[in-house]
Amino acid sequence: MPWRMTLRSILTALLALVVLANAAPLPGATEGKRKRPRLADGRLHLVASKRGAILSGRNLAPGDRVAGAVTIRNTGALAGSFSLTANVRGSRRMADDLVLTVREQRRRGVKVVYSGRLAKFRLAKLGVIRPGQARRFRFAVVFSASAPNSLQGQRASASFTWRADQRS
Repeated sequence: MPWRMTLRSILTALLALVVLANAAPLPGATEGKRKRPRLADGRLHLVASKRGAILSGRNLAPGDRVAGAVTIRNTGALAGSFSLTANVRGSRRMADDLVLTVREQRRRGVKVVYSGRLAKFRLAKLGVIRPGQARRFRFAVVFSASAPNSLQGQRASASFTWRADQRS
C-alpha cells in the first residue's frame, strides 16, 4: 500500500509539472498572448542536372584545360543556405598544379565562386537557394603550364558536394 501511494504522489507531481510547463508563456511573449514557434512545412531537396563527373581530364599536358557545367535545382518547398564543398584525393603535388575555377552563371553576368589551386578548395558559400530555383555552375581546371615533369603519372581527383541547410 505505501508503494502505491508513493507512485501515485510521483505521478501526480509529474502531471502537475507537465501542465505547468505547457501553460508557461514563452520568453518575450506579451501578457495574454502566447507566441507559438513557427515550423516550416515541406522539405529542401537539391537535384543535379547530371550524374557522375562534372568534368574529366586524362593524360593532361601542362597548359591543358578541361571544363564542364552542372545545374543545381531546389525541387523542395523550402529555401536553404547553399554551399559547395570538395574532398580532394590523390597526389597533393598534382592537386597543387591544377587550377580550379568555379563560376556561377547568372542573369546579369557571371560570378566567380572560387579560383585557385584544387588542393586548397574546401568550401564555397553560395547564399540562399529558393524553392524552384535553378542555378548553373561552370567548372574549369587548368593544368599549370609550369608543372614539373615529376608529376607525370600522378593522379588527383575531387568529389564535390552540394549542400543546402534549411534556413530558420
